[in-house]
Amino acid sequence: MSDTNQPDRQIDSQWFRDQLADRKLTQRAAAKLLNLDPSSLSLLLDGHRRMRIDQAGEFARILKLPISEIVRRAGVETTGGMHGRLKVVGYIEGTGRAVIRDDAPGAVVQFQWDLPEKATGLQFRTAQSAADVWDGFIAAFGDSEPGGAGALDRTGLIRMRSGEELYGKARRGYAPNLYTIIPLTGELIHDADIESFKPLIGLRPI
Repeated sequence: MSDTNQPDRQIDSQWFRDQLADRKLTQRAAAKLLNLDPSSLSLLLDGHRRMRIDQAGEFARILKLPISEIVRRAGVETTGGMHGRLKVVGYIEGTGRAVIRDDAPGAVVQFQWDLPEKATGLQFRTAQSAADVWDGFIAAFGDSEPGGAGALDRTGLIRMRSGEELYGKARRGYAPNLYTIIPLTGELIHDADIESFKPLIGLRPI
C-alpha cells in the first residue's frame, strides 16, 4: 500500500485540525511530536497522502485518543475481507518489548489484504501504560530484513543481536553500524546492534 497515492477513503481533515486546536497545538508543533516535517503533515491532513498505520498510532499517542477513532477518521481501513490469514504468536508490552512464542497455539485473524507467507502477528497488550491507545490491536509485520538500515525512520519489529525484540524505529547511532532505537514508550536505547527488522504492514482490532 503506497502512502503517496490519493486514498480510497477521505480523511476527516477538519476533525484532525479541531483536535489539534483543542490541545493548542499548531501544525508545526504537532509535526515535531509526530517526527514529520510540516509539509508532510499538511499533505496528510489535506488528503493528498495516505496515512500509514504507524502514523495513525502516533496521532493516537499525541491526541490521547483510541487508535480505532484515529484510523476511522483518517480513512484507514483496518478490517474486512478474508485475503490474509495471520497467526498471532506473541504480544507487545507497553514498553515496546516483544514476547514471541512461534510454537505456541495462537488465534488466527483475517486481514483485508494479502500478507507475506512469513508475516508475524503480535497483539498489543499495553493497558494502563503510555501506549494504552494500542491495547488489543493485532499488528502484522512483514518479511525480515537483515541489519538495521531498514529500521531507519520506519516503525516495526527490531531484533537486536542480544536476542531482544522491540517494537519501535531506529535512528543512526554515534558509531558505525550502531543505532539509536526509539521504542514504543520509555527511554531511548543507544548503541544498539540490530540484527534484523520486520516492518509494520498492517493493524486491525481484535
